[in-house]
Amino acid sequence: MEASELPEGSDAVECDAVDRMLVVGETVIPVPPPGLTVTMHMDYAGGGSITSEASTALDGTVTYDSETLAPLEAENPPTTTLPDEDLTTETDPIDPGPDENDPSIDPKLAVQRNGCDRNRFNWWKPAKVYGSFPMRVSTDDAGEPAGGTTSDTASALRRSLGTWENENSPCFSSDQSAVPNLFYDGLTTTQGDFVDTASGTACAPRADIDSRSSVDIGDLEPNALVAGTCTWTTGHDGLNEVIQADIRFNTTDYDFTYTPGDGDCDSNDFDVISILTHELGHVLGFDDLYDPANRYLTMSGRVNNCTTYLRNLGRGDVLGLRERY
Repeated sequence: MEASELPEGSDAVECDAVDRMLVVGETVIPVPPPGLTVTMHMDYAGGGSITSEASTALDGTVTYDSETLAPLEAENPPTTTLPDEDLTTETDPIDPGPDENDPSIDPKLAVQRNGCDRNRFNWWKPAKVYGSFPMRVSTDDAGEPAGGTTSDTASALRRSLGTWENENSPCFSSDQSAVPNLFYDGLTTTQGDFVDTASGTACAPRADIDSRSSVDIGDLEPNALVAGTCTWTTGHDGLNEVIQADIRFNTTDYDFTYTPGDGDCDSNDFDVISILTHELGHVLGFDDLYDPANRYLTMSGRVNNCTTYLRNLGRGDVLGLRERY
């Protein structure tokens, strides 16, 4: 269905559009039933993204939007900077990080890149996780990222979930947000709820999702996408509640690794834990940041190969977390 066949403001129920795939700009998104929102965020390797969202109000009114930031050409979207005193009484000094012009600094070493001098964050949807939020690892025949075992993926998922729940950051010494219980919930034999369409990968319609949040591997189209996240949310006290979120690694076009600092890492290798931590930020409601000055924050949209600095939260990531949670 083309957007021209379902103008914004139409009644999705009367138009018999619920659960049909809608072409919006360069993306495809399912039309959700009343009371539900579907959001897709796909990250290009190196920088840039494809985002789309469709929402149907309780009265059937449908709205939708999409945006494509081309690889390596993305500009910094609007950001929010809040005074530190509005969010925390933290007194730890800010570590500005190393001198960018120091030739002895290896930009691939996480210990030298921590994002503690950047306060930026940006929300991309009015949604949040409430209560406990379990996530599973898919164990179907597609395999696991980095050619590892399900135990490897489970360990990476536990670490990334814990990073957000516990505010794991070199920039602060204490956890002051109230992020709900994000936890690993075992294995599932089903893949994430992504579908292939003529216009590229899309989130599955509500009628086809399994209500289990999971991490899997597979293909994402267009093929320059390194990873993607689909979330399904429903109304809850002004901020939609995330009821399911699926994350996919594009193992068809890219390789992944758990040891990006070793000598075998090449231009096609991406760190599993960094990707997971970044994509979980989208589940929690964060958008990407593209200003080069923010590239060491977990939510930097410049997801680079052979690096680990997205594994731990930067200052802006934590401040954003404390604002919403």
